[in-house]
Amino acid sequence: MPFPQIKRLIKEYVPKGPKEIWYSLFLLSLVTATIFSPISNYKLSSFVIKGAVTFFLFTTIIVLYRKSIISFGKIGNEFSLMLIQLNIFLIFCAITLLYSSNSFWGSLKWLNFILSFYPLLFGYYLFFISYSSARGRIFLGILLVIILTSVPVIVFSHPFAYDGIYNLSLNKWSHVIYGRFIGSVTLLFLLLHFSKTTEFSWKVTFPLFTFIFLLNFLTGLRASILAIIIIVFALTVYTLVKKIYMTGGVILFSLLFSLTVFYLFPGLNQEAENRTENLVGYSMGEDVTDGPIHARESLYKTSVKIIKDHWVVGVGFGGFRNITFGYDAFLIKYPHNLFLEFWGELGLIGVVIFFLFLYKLFKGSFKISALLGIAASYPFILSMFSKDIPGQTLFAIFLAMISLPEESKKVIRRKLTEY
Repeated sequence: MPFPQIKRLIKEYVPKGPKEIWYSLFLLSLVTATIFSPISNYKLSSFVIKGAVTFFLFTTIIVLYRKSIISFGKIGNEFSLMLIQLNIFLIFCAITLLYSSNSFWGSLKWLNFILSFYPLLFGYYLFFISYSSARGRIFLGILLVIILTSVPVIVFSHPFAYDGIYNLSLNKWSHVIYGRFIGSVTLLFLLLHFSKTTEFSWKVTFPLFTFIFLLNFLTGLRASILAIIIIVFALTVYTLVKKIYMTGGVILFSLLFSLTVFYLFPGLNQEAENRTENLVGYSMGEDVTDGPIHARESLYKTSVKIIKDHWVVGVGFGGFRNITFGYDAFLIKYPHNLFLEFWGELGLIGVVIFFLFLYKLFKGSFKISALLGIAASYPFILSMFSKDIPGQTLFAIFLAMISLPEESKKVIRRKLTEY
């Protein structure tokens, strides 16, 4: 690419003027909050990190409001109603602390939900209602910088601590946190591609998606990899219905090619390859040695036993941590399955809330666009295999989107339904 074109491309992704610089800081804090929000180790350090990120995010929001860059007057009734519903849910969780088998842990979980979910909900809602093409490019630029700077570390340092304790060093990363981030970015690029929001030839699209799919495989986050594969095949069906064969074919071929590269060059991340092979082997009935798989198998069985014994009111918010002491189970803080957690801790009311939430999520998403409805399955699939209720923060992005004023929804609908 000639230097003038590169220079012009860079200018498109660089903020211009003080107001856009402040808005860029807001987007940077929003992306940072998105990355760190799924942390669920409940250490003091995690609360400090989330508290600091939340403070920085809301500080930039206040500055944007004071400088008239964003307006709270655009907040619609749907978002207000959704906040009321969310607050009622939190009140209900607080009530269950009265009989929780571990009310202290439940209180930490309650606080974690506020620090993890609400900042993303407010942040993305304000981003969507104040969206412009220039701000969208800045957002993409931030994501690309993070990805490009992290790739050398992943390829050469193999930093993911799959069975150990992760921290903020270069050799102890959380594959869950990074994998969810990369999966979310992949989802965004898929939406841009299939909606024709961004036009690229197959010569650009094929290597771009091959690279980003390969990056997903290298994280070794199996729930995210499974979700991405399911979504790609669902989008392929979408392209067959819409008769846009080239659009879907390029992505499907990129996925298969990246998977081939991943297995042909195990040196890229041998442990990540072993994890995917173990999952395939386990699903086919093979006896595999894989701690996380066996832990989940034990947790799911234990959760079913807990539900049988406490099916009406549950064991209370956070109660799973203590109640498992009476069962033959791995001593883990939560069952790693959102449905089992809702029923096990919150009882029948929790089951009703769970299905009402899914109904609201998918109905609102599909109402905007079939593409967005398909994309909404990503956080749902993740929630079936990892993290607890406060850690399912990617749902906040979709809730913010489906709670937008109708005029903002129309803009998204036009961008996602150009075919």
